[in-house]
Parts: sequence; C-alpha cells; structure tokens
Amino acid sequence: MMIDFKKQCLASAGQLVQDKIVAYQNDLQQLNADKASDTKSSAGDKYETGRAMIQQELDKIEARLLEQRQFLAQITQLIQQQNPHQQVSNGTLIKTNKGYFLFSCPLGQIKVGDKNVFFASIASPLGQAARQKKVADDFLVNSNSFQILELA
Repeated sequence: MMIDFKKQCLASAGQLVQDKIVAYQNDLQQLNADKASDTKSSAGDKYETGRAMIQQELDKIEARLLEQRQFLAQITQLIQQQNPHQQVSNGTLIKTNKGYFLFSCPLGQIKVGDKNVFFASIASPLGQAARQKKVADDFLVNSNSFQILELA
C-alpha cells in the first residue's frame, strides 16, 4: 500500500521535473534567439549591456536546467530501486501524524492523488531529524513533534 503510493509520488515528481526541464529548454531557445537577433547599433554600450544581461539570464537558466536534470536522475534511480525501507534514509516515504514526506529531491509540496506530499532533501533539517528513525519513533523540528506512522 505505502509502496504503491511511493511509486505514485515518484512518478508525479518525475513528471513535474520533466515539465520544468522542457520549460527551461524553451526559455533557453528563446533567449538564444533573442541574443542572435540583437543587432549592433551605434549605441555600442547599450548593445553590450543587453547582450551581457541575456548571457546572465542564460547562465541562470542553464544552472536550473542542470539541477532539474540531476533531480530527474535521482528520481529515476529511486524508481528503479524500490527497496522497502526499515528506517528513514534517502528515498524513504514516511507518513507522520502531520502528513507525508518523501526524502529525495527538495521539490517542496506536490499533490499526489488527494494527498499532499512534501519532498525534502535528507540533508535538510527535517531530513536530518528524521534520519535513521523507524516506525513509531518521534522526531522534533522547529518545536514541532512528528511521529512516524508508516514508511516505505
């Protein structure tokens, strides 16, 4: 049951990341087209400033694209593993008294079916507090107490 829900969570996260990759690729294409069509005018400094701004934006988008590709690789690896977890580690889905959390990529909250699942890195404060915990264990983050009800 939790394993099936975990598969749904990972599939939803994978689709979200793929959608972001496509959007970033489209942004890159548009910016490269803008950069290529930018013609040099008599106002040379204005031309150079415009090109520099486009290049900065290209660099930012390329960094985001790389990050999303790394996230997709991590999600794909987790989908292929599908090992049941006995304690919280990278790739673990936990159900707590305060909701669902999947420790993988820091994607934030994603709606999966009728449930909200918070995707966080195991290196995050939440992940560090939950790390190595088992079913029925409690952990504390920012004065909030969580109890693990199930994990997969």
